[in-house]
Amino acid sequence: LDIGSVLRNQLRFDRYVVAGVLGPASLGIYSIAVTGAELARVIPSAYGQIAFYRIASGRSSIAAVGRQRAVLLAAMVPLLALSAVVAPWIIRVAVGGAYAGAAQPWRILLVGEIAIMAYQIDSRLLAAVGRTRSAGAASVAALILVVALDLALIPLWGLVGAAVASVVAYSAMGASTAIALSRARRFEREVRSHQLVTVAAPGALSP
Repeated sequence: LDIGSVLRNQLRFDRYVVAGVLGPASLGIYSIAVTGAELARVIPSAYGQIAFYRIASGRSSIAAVGRQRAVLLAAMVPLLALSAVVAPWIIRVAVGGAYAGAAQPWRILLVGEIAIMAYQIDSRLLAAVGRTRSAGAASVAALILVVALDLALIPLWGLVGAAVASVVAYSAMGASTAIALSRARRFEREVRSHQLVTVAAPGALSP
């Protein structure tokens, strides 16, 4: 399963529907909103690559990286809040007032950014411990969900419907991989406990 391909299709499907249902002008506005909301993703994406290497190479554990992940995601919240505040100004300065309608979907999309950021990190952590299938299943489920929601909501609510559909899909992806990562962390603890018992047992049997 090519997770990257599934994820790319999932993240772009809303734009295909917007173009088909609302037209190229609306697609241009929505593309500005999507691009603006995604700007901060580069940080957790880069961290996910580093975390993957550290776990895959045995230099760190899921538990240790998980604590860093929590701190990073918490730090992203004020950055996303700032993005919501300055979105209209950025749009006006960068592309002009004709695209002012991008501010509302931009702000809605920001609601789901923490979830997709968590997915970016967690999917790499799962891959590092050989659980790629869990991340892939989350991507496929989110793709099915976003297709259904886009087809239902975009004709009704326009760009707002596209943004809401993406937020729901992002949240589902983030929750699915977070649950899978929690199970992997629990398995890691059980393995380590077993190893400690195995190491300690010969000493306990010594006179």
